[in-house]
Order: sequence, then structure tokens, then C-alpha cells
Amino acid sequence: MVKRMKVKILAASRGSKQLIKIGKLFLIVMILGNTVGTGSVWARSKKAAPSSSASVSTPPQVPLSTEEILKKSQISYIADGGFTAVRSYSVIISCAGGKISTLCSIIDPRITKSESKPIYRKGSMDIEDYLAMWKKLNNLAVFQKKDAPLPKHDILDEFTMNFSAQVGMQKNSFKVVGITRPEGYQYQAIKSILDKSSQMGMLWDFHKSLASKSSLVRNVE
Repeated sequence: MVKRMKVKILAASRGSKQLIKIGKLFLIVMILGNTVGTGSVWARSKKAAPSSSASVSTPPQVPLSTEEILKKSQISYIADGGFTAVRSYSVIISCAGGKISTLCSIIDPRITKSESKPIYRKGSMDIEDYLAMWKKLNNLAVFQKKDAPLPKHDILDEFTMNFSAQVGMQKNSFKVVGITRPEGYQYQAIKSILDKSSQMGMLWDFHKSLASKSSLVRNVE
């Protein structure tokens, strides 16, 4: 019985040693695997970091002083060439010597019976609102903006919109064809700021009522 027990114990001890060896080997493989895995993940994250940071870009800005803005500045757009009854429409917001003025216009021959005579709306802005407007425009890099790519196929919105910006000696002009296209979303943001600041929507409402009356007159005739 003693000899048999020794054999069993010896066999068990040999098996334990083999298990220990296997366990050590397995542990080494796991450590190496984790090290490689961690390294590869770190390498991937290290490579991916530049692309993620590159995707978050701050639009370039130019220094705009309050003194320059209030002394001489102007931002405007004019849209023409569309296929609608409206020949053109525009917004001009300017400041000279601290006096701020806005001018919105729409040329529609159905209403004015002329290809060049517009209906228009004049207004003004508070200095605080005017300065806030320029801050938003500068955040949109209005002085670095270039012409938008031309459409590659026919589109419904064929208006060509020309923008012009000036503060002091700094000037920039750019245009976009079909501002409602996906490629025109940045230009649409600039246009929206000008429309809101000048209350262009009120002129469009007035134009709509006049155009409706004009069409009723023609139908009667």
C-alpha cells in the first residue's frame, strides 16, 4: 500500500509539474498576447489621433476692431439669374461713422412693371447687434471664403449669389451658384445672418402679398 501511494503521489507530483509548466507557458502567452494587443491598440490610437484632431478645425479669423467696424464696414449679397418671376434680390448692411443702415430689395417685374425697379425696405441696427453680427461672420471666416464649386448637373435653384464683405481696408468677395445645394450650407449660414439682421423676411412677406394681388389682377383682365 505504501509503494502504491508513493507511485500515485509521484505520478500526481509529475502531473502537477506538467500542469505548472503548462500553466506558466499559458501565462507567458497571455502576457505576450496582452502586450501585443495593448501595443497594437496604442499604435492604432496613436495613428488615429491626428485624423480625429484634424477633423475638428477652427475657421480662420482676422482681427476686427470695434473702431474699424464702426468707422467703415459693409456686408452684402445680391442674388440674380434665377428661373422664378423674381429677377434678383439683395441685402446691404453698412456702417459709416457709427451710423448703421440696412437695405433689402427685390426686383419682380410682375409688381413694379419694370426689369430694374425694386421694392425695398430700409432699416437700422443697434451697435451691439451690429458688432455681434460681425463676430458671427468672422467665426464663419467671411474674409477667407472662396467661391463655391459650380454645380455638376442641372439644379432647380439657379440663382447666383454674390457676397461682399469689408471692414476698414480688409475686403473679400465670393459667390455661390445654387445656395440650397449641400455644398452651399456654409454660404447659407452667412446669408441667414444677413437676412435676420436686416429683417429681409418682412420684405419677402410684403412681396408675397403684392405678387398675390398682381396675379389676381391679371386673372381678372
